[in-house]
Amino acid sequence: MENLLLLPLSRQALFQHQNQKWVNEVADGYLLLLDVCSVAEDALLQTKEGVQELQSTLRRRPYGEHGAANEVAEYLASRKKVKKVISNSLRDLKSKQRKCDLSISEKEPETVALVCILREVEAATLAVLESLLSSIAGPKMQSKTSKWSLVSRLMHSKRVESEEEKAEFGEFEKVDAAFQTHISQKTSKSFNIQAENVQNLLGNLELCIHDLDGGVGSLFRRLIKTRVSLLNILNH
Repeated sequence: MENLLLLPLSRQALFQHQNQKWVNEVADGYLLLLDVCSVAEDALLQTKEGVQELQSTLRRRPYGEHGAANEVAEYLASRKKVKKVISNSLRDLKSKQRKCDLSISEKEPETVALVCILREVEAATLAVLESLLSSIAGPKMQSKTSKWSLVSRLMHSKRVESEEEKAEFGEFEKVDAAFQTHISQKTSKSFNIQAENVQNLLGNLELCIHDLDGGVGSLFRRLIKTRVSLLNILNH
């Protein structure tokens, strides 16, 4: 995208139309993507911190002990907050989605092509981020068209691509479900039986978060470059 904006024809088209509505919409669209990226980064960070605290606790105390149970409850409460933030973000995104209505003369095919490319990239990136947020929150928030393949294409993560099961039941939801299933069990014996499995689930989730966090960070930096390039063109 940065290379496209460096082309003289692209810079000229954006500069000449800088006072038109579609130019502001394009610039605002990439700002929206940065906001969504920030939501994803915060959600991943908060979940990662909860996972690491749980791992540390479970190494010191068996899963069934009172202290560990408290940590599990805190993790689930934290995940509930993350899901609420994501739900609000996805709802806001739906309210901001717009139809492509260009007020550009058909005599300017180069400009029309440029705008279409910019908006297609914006729409595709937004779809990936929506899919990512839905996956972090769990399958209840995933739309019927939400696919992990969209996320893996962006993140270039072999680990995300490697297991078909994650398309239906992600690592986030696996951990949530494991704790929700066993949190009501009363005996420490039943907890201890699951301890090794829980540690494995937490380890897998931590690896998944690591991959996604790297991809989101890379995307965030690229979006910043794109928005800066747009602003530089419009302000000079």
